[in-house]
This record gives sequence, structure tokens and C-alpha cells, in this order.
Amino acid sequence: MKVKLSDAGLVTQIGSGNNMEAETELFCRMAPRMISPGKS
Repeated sequence: MKVKLSDAGLVTQIGSGNNMEAETELFCRMAPRMISPGKS
């Protein structure tokens, strides 16, 4: 996305309609948090 938003801002964008860029950005940010080495 061109504008830097917080995670909460991205969720707002996703909730407001069909915003695939916001969904992609949030997924890219969250994936490393969910798949952290050494955490189970």
C-alpha cells in the first residue's frame, strides 16, 4: 500500500469493503508473528 497504516488501520480498511491490498499487507505483517521459530 502507498500509505503506511497501523494494523488497526488496515483492519478498518478491510472491514469497510473489498480492499485486497489492505488484506495482503495485513497478512504479510501477521504471518511472521504467527510462524515464529522456537514458539509452539
